[in-house]
Amino acid sequence: MGFLSEDDPYEANAFEVLRAKWINDSKMLYGDFKFAQGDGSLAKVNKQNLPDMVGFIKRNLLTDWSDINFIIGSNPEDYIEIRLDNESIDTPKGLHAYMNTLVNTNDLMIKYRLRRVVEYWGLKSEDNQYIYYMLAPHWVKQKKPILYLKQFP
Repeated sequence: MGFLSEDDPYEANAFEVLRAKWINDSKMLYGDFKFAQGDGSLAKVNKQNLPDMVGFIKRNLLTDWSDINFIIGSNPEDYIEIRLDNESIDTPKGLHAYMNTLVNTNDLMIKYRLRRVVEYWGLKSEDNQYIYYMLAPHWVKQKKPILYLKQFP
């Protein structure tokens, strides 16, 4: 009767199989490993697209407002600044409405996730010679930007 009181040798094997399955399942917490090349993270808008953003806005302004004088560029803090000569603008209110429409409805502006900087949106210089507009890319988090084009006439 001694052999009936001993443990079943096959039961230990089943336990080892369950333990091995549990170890494999615990290794896969988040699924299989995927390489970064296929997820499109490199296609997202980032700091390298800043010249493309500036070029797009410049082309739009040249196409739609070809008779005005303006300077556009990015400053060291990655804000996009636009300085328009007020004397060459026929209707400043029309330009302001155009800039609002450009930011709010243009597909590429929405894709680039550009937002207005309210403090410098339609700002006129002290001598009323220039009108300034400033756009901020989504990665810029500063609260008080500096208008560099205002410092260098």
